[in-house]
Amino acid sequence: MKNHFEVFKEFSKKIKISLFLILLFESFNLINPIIFKELIDLLILFDKTQVNKMIFLAASMFGLNVFLSVFYYAKEKYIFGCVYAIKKNIKERVHKKLLNLPISWHENKNIAGQISKIQRGMSDLIHLAYLMICDFFPLLFKILISSIIILYLDLNLGIIFVFFIPIFILSSYKRDKKINPLRKKIHTMDEEAYAKIGEGVENIRTVQSFSQETREINEFEIMQKSLFDTAKFRINLFLKHNLERSMILNIGRVCGLGYGLYLANFGQISPGSFVMFLTISETVYMAIYRLSNSFNQINDTIDSVKRVNDLLKEDFKIPQISRPVKKRIKGNIEFKKVNFCYSPENKVLENITFKIKKGKTFAIVGPSGSGKSTIIKLLYRHFDTTEGKILVDGINIRNYDLSIYRWQMAVVPQEVELFNTTIKKNIAYSNPKATDDEIIKAAKIANINNFIEKLPKKYETIVGEKGLKLSGGQRQRIGIARAIVVKPAILVFDEATSSLDSISEKQIQKALKTISGKYTIIIIAHRLSTIKNADKIIVVENGKIIEQGNHKTLIKKQNGFYKKLYKMQSNE
Repeated sequence: MKNHFEVFKEFSKKIKISLFLILLFESFNLINPIIFKELIDLLILFDKTQVNKMIFLAASMFGLNVFLSVFYYAKEKYIFGCVYAIKKNIKERVHKKLLNLPISWHENKNIAGQISKIQRGMSDLIHLAYLMICDFFPLLFKILISSIIILYLDLNLGIIFVFFIPIFILSSYKRDKKINPLRKKIHTMDEEAYAKIGEGVENIRTVQSFSQETREINEFEIMQKSLFDTAKFRINLFLKHNLERSMILNIGRVCGLGYGLYLANFGQISPGSFVMFLTISETVYMAIYRLSNSFNQINDTIDSVKRVNDLLKEDFKIPQISRPVKKRIKGNIEFKKVNFCYSPENKVLENITFKIKKGKTFAIVGPSGSGKSTIIKLLYRHFDTTEGKILVDGINIRNYDLSIYRWQMAVVPQEVELFNTTIKKNIAYSNPKATDDEIIKAAKIANINNFIEKLPKKYETIVGEKGLKLSGGQRQRIGIARAIVVKPAILVFDEATSSLDSISEKQIQKALKTISGKYTIIIIAHRLSTIKNADKIIVVENGKIIEQGNHKTLIKKQNGFYKKLYKMQSNE
């Protein structure tokens, strides 16, 4: 369990101060029963000569309670400040970590499920910090200090009192051993249910287009029923064990009360001592019960906390040299005998070699799964080559500062990801410092300005979640404008027209002609009509370059793959 608390390491000083304040408060809080004991003894054996002492004790109780009220305020203020500082820090660290983890990490995750796990983990982490600082340790201190006082008051009475504590702990341990597997199962089922909700909403177009709302609802209800049945079984088990623990504490109370009355009756302890014993023992038994529940809640959070802890310790990152190159790139690209594999048995690219000169348009074609997009991922350094080198302006891309290097490239993917904000902010996302004139100029180049100007709010129009208010072609052209406004040295179109209608495709082809020669352009395409004017085309199949040249030379190649592909598309 120690590893789960590593996340709090940088707050160790504040946590130690919080625990010290708690220890002091609980220690001072136990002075009240001692003063009360003295007052009762003086009242029972009333003596006029002791009136001043009784007044002093009463005044002391009042003064102590005022002091404790102020102390409590200061203690709670410091502790809550500590808890909220932890909350702020953890959220910021998780957000930073998620944004800095490479694409390869995110590609292997179910995003809806992952966000659900992280949200639950962060919530449970804050709850854990609160429980440990504000509940678990205060109760533990109270039990320890109170037990010492009772043992000091009367050893035999203290032994009877303490005797029932290990029985209670043993019962709680047995209960947790039975409940823990159910706790983990419920957490998993709950996360799967949230993932199901996220997945359905994320793919709402598909769900509604195929009229599968009822199916999604039924599948979710089945998941919920299974979750409910498991949770109900766990609650029944928990309540049964709670009854068992309550009986243990009640027997302890009766035994302590009976023996205390016996001692008081024979004058072996004073009435005040008996009242003090009752007060403290009841406080301790209630604290033990609460401590057990607190421990149960801590166990509830551990699995979720582990996930956040594991995420923060995740070391899956693209390495950088100690003094990276931070210069402006021109856009000359060279792949030299590049091999890449995700694993030894999963070879994706083999001996990929080509050159692209600054300002030229370069195209990559080939069947699905041939490795086209992987070439771009390697250029972006989402992955590093297994063998070979990738040079930009003659410098190995591993030597560039990764952030500055990527900022000088732009990509227009097959599915442009838009944020639920204005068109203006979506275009300027790649370059927040872009002026209105630069945004409009980029929109004109992307052939989207005329459409925007016809909207009631023009560039201030909200596009909706993931751009749902726009058509596919409109989203693509906003994506092109976003890529252009950053003024990149290298501009990539990753199958940007594959899912568009012919009109939208022609508008994007027109945009490509406008920017041709201004940037080094790389186009990955299924539709060969998009790349007919490319300066160079490479054909990739099974991770290898099988043909290369321009459209005119490739179309003349006898039995060539490109020629066959072009004929097939021409006959469609």
